[in-house]
Amino acid sequence: MSSLSEVLLNEHHYIAVGTALLPEDEEVDLVYEENASPAKEGRLLLLDPVHDRSTNTWTLEISAELKTVGAVNDITIIHEFLAYAAASKVSIMKYEDDVLTELSNFSSTFIAHSLFTAPPSKYQAEEKLIVGDGMRSVLMLEVDDESGMIYGDDRDLATHQVVALAGIKDRGQGVVVADVSDSSFGQWTS
Repeated sequence: MSSLSEVLLNEHHYIAVGTALLPEDEEVDLVYEENASPAKEGRLLLLDPVHDRSTNTWTLEISAELKTVGAVNDITIIHEFLAYAAASKVSIMKYEDDVLTELSNFSSTFIAHSLFTAPPSKYQAEEKLIVGDGMRSVLMLEVDDESGMIYGDDRDLATHQVVALAGIKDRGQGVVVADVSDSSFGQWTS
């Protein structure tokens, strides 16, 4: 498992799971020597928690499954669409009738590692999708709330290896960025 998130889609709660399918042990050393990601593919699963009241037990049923290129590094919701980061791509998905359909994608990252949905604020009227690039930068993507199309981006190249993002609210809306290259945290205000 490479990521785990609770998501609300179509007024129903799911557990979104990202996986990474790793090569055999013999191949892993070679992959690391070449400085490549060991996961060549992954899966995105939407799990539906089902409660059986007669036995008072819970089970998880797979509602949707999608194979991806590379590990699924992060999953979030923006404008009622599912967004996931895998390999060098961020995809915006529509979930309907137990099927995930890609509406748009953005592939101008080295490693799409972390996602955060920045809520509306006095600086921006709509939600924005913040993307942490595991090798280069932080991006702010604009996603159309009706079509799910990505139509704008803004990039901050001050970071180098973003490994985590989180929203903060301290005298305004912002994002805390964990950057491995200098072992520090920074704030990026949206």
